Amino acid sequence: MRLDEFDLKILEELEDDARLSIQELARKTGMKRTTIRYRLNKLISSGTLNFACIANVEVLEYQIPIGIGISVAPGKTEDVAREVAALPAVKVINIVSGRYEIFAWALLKGHKELTKFISEDLGRIQGISEFETILAFNWIRESWRYFKPRLETTEVINYEPSALDLTII
Repeated sequence: MRLDEFDLKILEELEDDARLSIQELARKTGMKRTTIRYRLNKLISSGTLNFACIANVEVLEYQIPIGIGISVAPGKTEDVAREVAALPAVKVINIVSGRYEIFAWALLKGHKELTKFISEDLGRIQGISEFETILAFNWIRESWRYFKPRLETTEVINYEPSALDLTII
């Protein structure tokens, strides 16, 4: 689907506030409500636009964000990536170039869950030849904004390992 300037305008407004009503979107974009409704339906049905709830993970007691670099046996990258992606703790996964074939981000509640994740969850996946976990201490920026990237602070936020505040989609 090719987006025109009107679709982009709608997406930009929703990026600022995904709870806008059709009437508010029409007012902010200068389009008619019927046009907004039609375009929203088109954006949603094409898979261009999805809505998500982003909860504060600290309130949900997630305290351990880890990055995982994964090396795999030749020809097993996509199979391993699918299996790792199916693990509930994994929030983001990519096939990458460089030292590892796969890089993922997982979010865990505590050290027992981390131990289980490493020894049981990752340990049972056939095709993983090696992996490295990297604990995130300083989360400087996390953004899923495309139109108006926002960095409200330029200072590094130092977290205590027991009180990490991280939002991952």
